[in-house]
Amino acid sequence: MQKASVLLFLAWVCFLFYAGIALFTSGFLLTRLELTNHSSCQEPPGPGSLPWGSQGKPGACWMASRFSRVVLVLIDALRFDFAQPQHSHVPREPPVSLPFLGKLSSLQRILEIQPHHARLYRSQVDPPTTTMQRLKALTTGSLPTFIDAGSNFASHAIVEDNLIKQLTSAGPFTVPWQAVSAWALMATQTFYSTGHQPVFPAIHWHAAFVGFPEGHGSCTWLPALLVGANTFASHLLFAVGCPLLLLWPFLCESQGLRKRQQPPGNEADARVRPEEEEEPLMEMRLRDAPQHFYAALLQLGLKYLFILGIQILACALAASILRRHLMVWKVFAPKFIFEAVGFIVSSVGLLLGIALVMRVDGAVSSWFRQLFLAQQR
Repeated sequence: MQKASVLLFLAWVCFLFYAGIALFTSGFLLTRLELTNHSSCQEPPGPGSLPWGSQGKPGACWMASRFSRVVLVLIDALRFDFAQPQHSHVPREPPVSLPFLGKLSSLQRILEIQPHHARLYRSQVDPPTTTMQRLKALTTGSLPTFIDAGSNFASHAIVEDNLIKQLTSAGPFTVPWQAVSAWALMATQTFYSTGHQPVFPAIHWHAAFVGFPEGHGSCTWLPALLVGANTFASHLLFAVGCPLLLLWPFLCESQGLRKRQQPPGNEADARVRPEEEEEPLMEMRLRDAPQHFYAALLQLGLKYLFILGIQILACALAASILRRHLMVWKVFAPKFIFEAVGFIVSSVGLLLGIALVMRVDGAVSSWFRQLFLAQQR
């Protein structure tokens, strides 16, 4: 009997313990589900047409853009009274000067000079005010919960639909890092698959006499040019063709025209404006936002050079760490030299490819302007 009462008492304590944990986690620690869905311009935020619609303007999404560029500055741990202008509570007396209040004179000057273009708001937050918790609230527009404070020390990315994700993926001119990395690796793979090795004994010296069986006489630069072109042809060709990665998504689309996706309840407007029912595909979409195309072209070039720079850094670290190795001057040092020369050749080829793409795009744009002027006449 005594054992049964002890077991019942322990069971009652366990029930109270687990019931308290369940009530605490379901009430105090609110459950927050992170949705991986991402919105797009083709899907309106709600039923019906938008009263502030973009009206088919280039570069617009759900609404017409007021500015072409936005600079977003986030300052961590900035209190409101640091930026709030200090005023005296007593008339005709200067305000009390404290070393940390109202010292951001630039913000005060903007508020006074441009009152219609500047606002200063006070945000009331509840503790704990951890960094990741507030970044999620600012970038996703959601309400932070107390449970997010625990993920502040183990969060590597914001998986929800957020402002930064929309800005980086805005427009069709985006080449992911995976594609650029694969393109750079293909250049290296072509270098090895054509029988080349990053060592001096493996250089194809006979390439200097291809097409010149009698030799070059006293000319010295032509053999060197032929050997260099044979050795670094893969670097040059893939660097020149790197800007074409921007055009690949357009070439994969079906030819012709496709209908625009009209939001629900907008059938009447679609019948009134039949000319907006179809939108151009393939290369014709480059004419919608040429400034975005040039910016994406520059970003693509910087990504490609960044990957090549990582390869050079890895070779330099390997040569530095293994500097006392027996094969340092036979394997590691030549590898670093080949990577450096390949980086220079790839940089020149990349600049040449970007110049060619911009030249062709400029010629096509000029031809389109002449065509539009001829149609208007």
